[in-house]
Amino acid sequence: MQLQKNAEQGLARSITGELIGMQEKNVSAKIVRIFTAILGVTCLCLFLGCTNPGNSTQTILSSEKAIVSFAFKVSDNPGILTADVVGATAYDINNSKGILLKLPVGTTDANKILLKPSISISAKATISPATLTVADFTKPVTYIVTAEDGTAQAYSVSAPTLLPAPEVLVDGSMKYGRNTWLTWAQDTSTATFNLTGGNAVVTGSSRGTYDWSTVLCQGGVSLEKNTLYQLQFDASSTNPADIISVDLQEGGKDIDGDGNLYTRWSTQGNISLGTVPKTYTEIVCTLNLDDPEAYAQFNLGRTAGTLTIGKISLQKLGPVSAPVSPEMVYNGDFSSGQIFWVTNWSLDDQSWFLDSNMGTAVADFSTGAFTLTGAGSGPNDWDWQLISGRKNLVKGTTYTVSFDAKSTVASDPIRVQLSENKVDINGDKSLYSSWYSKSYALTTSVQTYSFTFTMTDYTDPAAQMIFCLGKSTGIINIDNVSMKSQ
Repeated sequence: MQLQKNAEQGLARSITGELIGMQEKNVSAKIVRIFTAILGVTCLCLFLGCTNPGNSTQTILSSEKAIVSFAFKVSDNPGILTADVVGATAYDINNSKGILLKLPVGTTDANKILLKPSISISAKATISPATLTVADFTKPVTYIVTAEDGTAQAYSVSAPTLLPAPEVLVDGSMKYGRNTWLTWAQDTSTATFNLTGGNAVVTGSSRGTYDWSTVLCQGGVSLEKNTLYQLQFDASSTNPADIISVDLQEGGKDIDGDGNLYTRWSTQGNISLGTVPKTYTEIVCTLNLDDPEAYAQFNLGRTAGTLTIGKISLQKLGPVSAPVSPEMVYNGDFSSGQIFWVTNWSLDDQSWFLDSNMGTAVADFSTGAFTLTGAGSGPNDWDWQLISGRKNLVKGTTYTVSFDAKSTVASDPIRVQLSENKVDINGDKSLYSSWYSKSYALTTSVQTYSFTFTMTDYTDPAAQMIFCLGKSTGIINIDNVSMKSQ
């Protein structure tokens, strides 16, 4: 600053001297000299200002420390692999990061201890172990990426071997823990998960409000359309009243275009756990779309005891027949039992659901029809709902709905409604606006009921058909449900 001040004083003296010299004969020459002096000193001042320590710019070091890609390449692993294996994000939660690579069927532990990964990372960062360094991938391997500024990020990398068909899951024994199995506790759940010793052990005093408030699932599951799968697992609980459900559902990508990233393809609900470990076998299914990144999910929010779940397997059984157009209902005659028909709290599935806001009703699918016992007379008919979701109702199209039904109590009331399903199609700020509704008084003998309606103003690609049973008092029987476009 003193240098700058001195320069300014020098400028003043120079200008003063030049003005006095204006008495000289060559006035124009003196003016040129004045302005030359001004220009020179100004440049000096600007230079001094730019180099002022108070205005100096410090070098900012990069904090980037990400693994950009992680792969096992054939060129780096000759004789072990026949195709490149590319890693995918296994989890990224609260600065805890994991990468998963699914090795081809037949890859042995002897192969895994020889694998060299090809790794790319953020610019100016370093990684340890380094790229193309052999590591033991018979177990999770930890990589540390260090940024230019010295901060670091750990990645846990796992490489389980795919099992032969028809198995769909990887690591059903949970050898790789959270790198292959996702867990979360949301809503009011305080559940904790311990994924060691071949099992998932769930503890915590609160599991949340909904069945999906506490979840164990595997992502990246490749599902084929119109296919049956068998889900098998061992489970137990210290609370004999605990109930869980299992899903196949979207895994964060809107495959069906309904605006929901986690639409359930199929659900099996009300699975009662015992205090003694037992093997459970449930049949689940997909509908008319492939989903290469689905979730196979355990919903644990309606539990209270210490849960133990392990030996999980999901195997492809074979194709299932889709309804033939113009029919829109899967398994409407219940000839396949509970397939596409489930009892659960969810309302976003093509399958059928029982949404129980009251009572302890029991639903049965074993007799070639749907039977509901113990619904009780509720304050609202929608307290008990049997639902078929994701009906594509097109503006200007007419539809006919029919079904057979009876009750052990004469004039038992039920209502059938077609409505929105979590999407505000008509803009009235309600997610469940009714498109059509019709009430019936059932008789004690089987009758066929039907109605026809037309979608006049809107198209709803994910509508639902609801049987509202909450005010019925008898044993309800429903069969041969059909919905056809005309």
